[in-house]
Amino acid sequence: MAAIVTIVVMPAPLKYSRRNPEPRRRRPSTVTVPEGVSPHVKLLFAEMRQLNVTYDEVEEGSRVRRAALKAWRHKNRPNLGSIEAALGFVGWDFVPAEGTNLVVC
Repeated sequence: MAAIVTIVVMPAPLKYSRRNPEPRRRRPSTVTVPEGVSPHVKLLFAEMRQLNVTYDEVEEGSRVRRAALKAWRHKNRPNLGSIEAALGFVGWDFVPAEGTNLVVC
């Protein structure tokens, strides 16, 4: 004999409560683009903001310390290896070229 299975569909809750909390949403990026820094550092922070990537995610993906990334905003300049790794994580290649203001996508 075949067993009959009844599936009961529960209606969606009408409001949220402590027992039924609202699902968590990812907060928008709080990374701002600093003024007065070099263009490649501005590019990195603009891409981080656009992609909604956190400092921790960049640190994990590029192996550049979070403290170093934050120091680039105000007091330190990145070395070539660090900026290549960080830009590579957000999808850019850092390639030296002749000329000024050359950005190739």
